Amino acid sequence: MTLQQKLRPAGVPEGEAERQHESMLAFRQAQRSTVGLGRQRLAAFADKVYAVCQLTSARRRGGSIATGQLAYAAILEALFQLPEVQSGEVDFSQAVAVLSDITARCQNRYEDAS
Repeated sequence: MTLQQKLRPAGVPEGEAERQHESMLAFRQAQRSTVGLGRQRLAAFADKVYAVCQLTSARRRGGSIATGQLAYAAILEALFQLPEVQSGEVDFSQAVAVLSDITARCQNRYEDAS
């Protein structure tokens, strides 16, 4: 599945999904070109975003978060609350780009595959 296909159940319009795809590609390029401590910080932040995804998926499967738009909103809200985002160390748009990268490579977080 493409990123755009995975974002459909979350109610993300095609135009927005395409922009997320573009920001994901920019993130991947930046990730490849970053070295040293910057690369370690980026990897650590990506691990935190992945953990948010895992927690949200578990809550969705457990029934405390509905599939689709509510699951997507829960992930975005959790990303916005990360200390790195709140402090301005990581821009929220970069956090969403990391989420897009993870979403593109992992199972669908917003609904179970049929």
